[in-house]
Amino acid sequence: ALPISGFKAHQLNDLCLLPALKMSPIHMLALTASIAAMLQHAAASSSQCAGGAMQGSLFLQEKTRHKVLQVAGEEMEVTNTSRSRADNARFLMMASFGPTRQTLDELSQTSFEQWIQDQIQLPVESHREYYRSHANPNWGGEAEAVNYYRSRSPCSAGSRWHRYALSQLDQKKTIEVRNGSVFVDGGFRTDVLTGTLASRWSGLGDFTGYVCYVEDHVGGEVHISELSRCWTQDKIPMSNPVVHVADESKATATSLPFSQLKPGTLLLDGSALTCDLEAAMEQVSTADAFIIKALGNYYAFDSRVELVENTPAQP
Repeated sequence: ALPISGFKAHQLNDLCLLPALKMSPIHMLALTASIAAMLQHAAASSSQCAGGAMQGSLFLQEKTRHKVLQVAGEEMEVTNTSRSRADNARFLMMASFGPTRQTLDELSQTSFEQWIQDQIQLPVESHREYYRSHANPNWGGEAEAVNYYRSRSPCSAGSRWHRYALSQLDQKKTIEVRNGSVFVDGGFRTDVLTGTLASRWSGLGDFTGYVCYVEDHVGGEVHISELSRCWTQDKIPMSNPVVHVADESKATATSLPFSQLKPGTLLLDGSALTCDLEAAMEQVSTADAFIIKALGNYYAFDSRVELVENTPAQP
């Protein structure tokens, strides 16, 4: 879009704003496209248009919009067929986020002025509505967050489950390995695998310290330290252990349908009509990981923030 700082208000045919710069027809139309939404339904009283006090104002009378389009159209007396694809691409680069093959084909069938009018008639789209329907932020569970947010239910469509025991949210928290189990801030995360395929954590023995660094995947790099400062010389490199329970009573078995988002991460398919996971989670301490057994493996619930709908119709 073109900058508008070089325009001044003039009293000409009761118009509040006319370009004070010499512009090419394509620049004129591109500018019109950039401000068309603001011109729509805008009106200014005579007092607003009086004098030079309104210099640079974007509040135009309805006829101003038509005048701008008329001037631009008169200066661009070129048929659709005589415009080159490069001309159309240049126009779209100035009047939109850039051309695509589809928009170039569509523009070749209409005039620049009609394209601008079509854009004005498009329904309003909300960036916030789009963001909230696609974002999936982590739920930290902090006490102050409870007053503003709520966690998505484990039974909601797309609820996330992962096989790694530690996450980046655990960084700077206390960690303890005790009696073959790993605890973070006092909450149970996993039992340490032993035997032929023993976890590296089994050789650590009993340990109390801090989580310094975590990579969110099974086998990802993990740094722990006995000191909270987590200096390089203090760190003990480990790998992110897989979620495992020696006692299956610590996990909830389920046959609900899941799909794999990526290796080690599952998503619940659709909102299950009969789902007992929420009731089962209520029986688990809030500090402990909520673990299920699905598709032959153990997974921990990856709690996410539930975002409420926010649309222009229902802000």
